[in-house]
This record gives sequence, structure tokens and C-alpha cells, in this order.
Amino acid sequence: MDKKTVDKMLESADRKDLIEIISKISKGNYKAEEVIIDWCKRNNKKYQKKAIEIELDKFWKRAGTIISEFNQYGGGPDSEDEQACDNLWKMEKIVTTYDISWEQRREILDGMLEELNIGNSGFDDILIEVSEAFCQNEEETRYLADVLTKGNSSYYKNYAARLYQSIGDEDQFLETKLNNLQYASDYLEVARFISASG
Repeated sequence: MDKKTVDKMLESADRKDLIEIISKISKGNYKAEEVIIDWCKRNNKKYQKKAIEIELDKFWKRAGTIISEFNQYGGGPDSEDEQACDNLWKMEKIVTTYDISWEQRREILDGMLEELNIGNSGFDDILIEVSEAFCQNEEETRYLADVLTKGNSSYYKNYAARLYQSIGDEDQFLETKLNNLQYASDYLEVARFISASG
């Protein structure tokens, strides 16, 4: 429907009617939601942060749905792969640009780590990269490392050890490494660390 037709059809609608119509349209149509969010971000300073928070949730819902399906089936269509990656990069940009509460970031982070722990989607590299971007101080980085140490992957347990080291927790780094010795390189890394510390 073109703008002129819409104008004629809704010429007698008051503000309350228009909001109800827009609300109904946006419930079933993510493109309509995007239009509202984009307008709010540009024109309504009072609710700009709320619009950004809603946008972040929407990006994760779309990406998370695809990643979950990929985890279930061991992959999926390239078009959906690109869509999920695009949404994850947008999420990373939001959390590194805007002041999003740790509560909201942690809720989404937990969802990403749950999918990462399944490890059958093919999104592991981007999930861990975006997860790290969600953690913006030592306490949050420790949270990420703690979750990774409880997972099934020896690779991500080693990743957790490096995160502990990055925040200066040498004891937790060493403990995590000692609990995850698998390859000669692991033993060498621990030996070098103990030698350098001693």
C-alpha cells in the first residue's frame, strides 16, 4: 500500500488508534519493529537507550534461533549462516558502543555460551569473540572464564585459562591449566609458567 492510500484510509484515526495499529503491525513483522526502533533511536532521546536494548534482544533472538537449529542439525543454509553472523556482529557493535547493563548482557551471554557448549553449529569462533566483547571488566571476564571451565571443551577450558591470565589471576590460570593437561604443549606451558613464577 502506498503512502497516499494509507493517508486516506487512516485520515480519521486519532493518536491512540494509530499507536494501536502500529503496535499490531510490529508484533508480527520484524521489519516494522526495525522501523520503529530506528525512528526512536534518531528522534526520541528519552527512549533511545530502551530502543537500543530492544534492538540488542531482537538481534540475539534472530541469531540464537538460527544457531540453535544449526546445533541441532550440524549446519544449515548459507543464507541463514550469513544472517546469524550479521546479527552477532551487530550485537558486538551495540555492546561496545552503548552502555548496556551487565544484567542484560549476561542474559544474552548465557544464551550464547549455551549454544557454544553444544558445539555443533559451526558458529563457535564468532560466538566466543562476541562473548568476550560482552565482558567489559575483570569481574565480567572472570564470569566468562568460570562458565567456560565448566563446559565440555578442552579448547575453551584453555581459553578460560588465558582469560584468567589476562585479568591477572595467575592462581586460577595455573589451576585451570593443571586440570586440563592433554597435550605436550600443555605440560610445557605449565612448566614454563612455574619456572618463570618460581
